[in-house]
Amino acid sequence: MSGHQSGTIHFESAAEVRDFVSEHLEDYRSVAEKYDTYEAATAIRADFDLCPWSIATQFESPVPFDELAGPDPTDAVSHLATLCLEEEIVELLDQ
Repeated sequence: MSGHQSGTIHFESAAEVRDFVSEHLEDYRSVAEKYDTYEAATAIRADFDLCPWSIATQFESPVPFDELAGPDPTDAVSHLATLCLEEEIVELLDQ
């Protein structure tokens, strides 16, 4: 895991993403329970300024890439990163 001068956190592996989510999940458990796991994933990404590209490239896409096509590829990568984080949250909550 690394950060640029901007403070954005980047990940080098899926294990780093899992460890990060595991470390911070307890702070977002109430969001996941009150709203849903996607909202918890969105909150984690926003609160820690996580690089969506470095998250999304560590996992197989949980949705077909053609469903992410749109006018702004940055939005698609951000959505995909949130889905990847959500998948990790769900797995940890199910344990």
